[in-house]
Amino acid sequence: MLFIFFNSFLLLRYSQHKENILVVFFLLLLAMPGNLAGLVVSNCWEAALTGLAAIFFHHFILGKVRENYRIKKLYFATILLTAFCFLGVNFIHELIYLLLYVWALVWILVSFFLLWKTYKKTGSIEFKRLLNAFKGLLIAISSLLIAFLLGVLIYIISQRTGQFGIYAIQGSILIILLLVLLLTFLLGILWFFGAFTWSLLTGTELGVKIRSTMIYTIVGVVFVVFFGLLDYTLGELLQIWFGRFMGSEFIAGIPVTIGLL
Repeated sequence: MLFIFFNSFLLLRYSQHKENILVVFFLLLLAMPGNLAGLVVSNCWEAALTGLAAIFFHHFILGKVRENYRIKKLYFATILLTAFCFLGVNFIHELIYLLLYVWALVWILVSFFLLWKTYKKTGSIEFKRLLNAFKGLLIAISSLLIAFLLGVLIYIISQRTGQFGIYAIQGSILIILLLVLLLTFLLGILWFFGAFTWSLLTGTELGVKIRSTMIYTIVGVVFVVFFGLLDYTLGELLQIWFGRFMGSEFIAGIPVTIGLL
């Protein structure tokens, strides 16, 4: 949430390109609605916002690569699909909202392919940095998709054998792979927000012009906050593990400092 609103502020305040407003919509829809406290909505509504966010992202990529495409038809198709899913929840099954997630996944992958194709065609450093800024998002989506397929496979095995039965080893391996994929998903999300925020601060490909003093101030504050949190946490862990002794905070600060550097 902090990354989302901070990046949205930077884009609204310092952006030089009008298509960047689409990224703001994309980021804000990522925060809606389940992450906002006190806001309870249906799964289908969350899926609808996810589908719309994917179209905003695709529209943004089209604007960057200067592709001529009738994007209004895509918005209209998304609205129709959303309406169909809302009606289908009452008459078919609630799982029909998965269509919107598939719709969103398809257009995000199409956007990445279009961006990669344009970079290979032009060799532009701008598109390379733009691709790197969103690469973490691609990793997160890919790992989540594979994790979903593994989860389905684990469910099928458990239904056939009770508790994996003779496939206990295979089932355990699948579960470990599933946990690895979920960890990869989290790392991909962190990569996305970190690389995207850095691309905004440096203004290399998104047309964001920020004074260097502000960049140094923001980066400095972030490093100080992270250093304080990590140093305090590691110091507390050392005291828990080895008993209370003098100098634990100083000892904790050494690996934290090296790690941040």
